[in-house]
Amino acid sequence: MKWARCNNGEWPRLYSVELEWDCYAGLEAVYIVFYQRETLLLKTARYQAIMVGQGPIKQTILELRQDMAMSKYKERNPFITWAELNLLLRDGVQKYLFGILKPELGPNPPSARAVVFYPPFDIFNEPDDGRSWIIGNG
Repeated sequence: MKWARCNNGEWPRLYSVELEWDCYAGLEAVYIVFYQRETLLLKTARYQAIMVGQGPIKQTILELRQDMAMSKYKERNPFITWAELNLLLRDGVQKYLFGILKPELGPNPPSARAVVFYPPFDIFNEPDDGRSWIIGNG
């Protein structure tokens, strides 16, 4: 189970990822919306999570594009990625990711037992480790 990336290896952009592809039909997953920080400080997160959630990806992206709270991040051109997981794991994974990524927005995590699932990026300023999978567009 890996985190989605575009064919070119980049993270999908929330406001520009094309949703007309068949791969989004019925796709439900845990997702993370985040932006890249401009920092050179060691041991400072390279990325900052805006939101961690779960649900139907196409619908979620469409809703987030219209969300007033999310609109303040539009100038940062945020990324979105997701991991398709078994329904029984999603609440726990969302709770775990919420705890380690400390997103700036979003619903509180479910009251489930946390399930360890590595985020798509290191939580410190280090290179990506390749724990992602490729999607058709960006």
